[in-house]
Amino acid sequence: MFPRRQFFKSDVTGQNVKDYAEPYLGIPIILAKLCTGATTTTIWSSAAPFKVRLDWCWSVQKSSNAGSWKFDDGTSDITDTVTAAATDNSIAYPSTIDDAYNEIDVGGSIRIVHGGPTFSCMVFALLTRIP
Repeated sequence: MFPRRQFFKSDVTGQNVKDYAEPYLGIPIILAKLCTGATTTTIWSSAAPFKVRLDWCWSVQKSSNAGSWKFDDGTSDITDTVTAAATDNSIAYPSTIDDAYNEIDVGGSIRIVHGGPTFSCMVFALLTRIP
């Protein structure tokens, strides 16, 4: 159980996180990235500063142009490909998250691969920092 206290940015990046994180608990992190066009958005390229687990992800369309996205670790897909509808403000999420690849080790990689020439959406991810 976590002791009652307020967490600061230094707590999330400091060594003392281990004092508060249990193996199946952890420090939640919400990632938000604007993804546009057919390209890849790199979160960490062989540079993850700590071990994290991708627990959930979703997107909110920012235009009326369809597209797709998925998370990968640079080699293997973490999620299946998500098709985002051609409807502004629509929400989309993956139907699978592969538990063989959803934990990113220190120094690991995580990316958002997205497609559609005029695609624009905000992709959100719930990452949990784990020991």
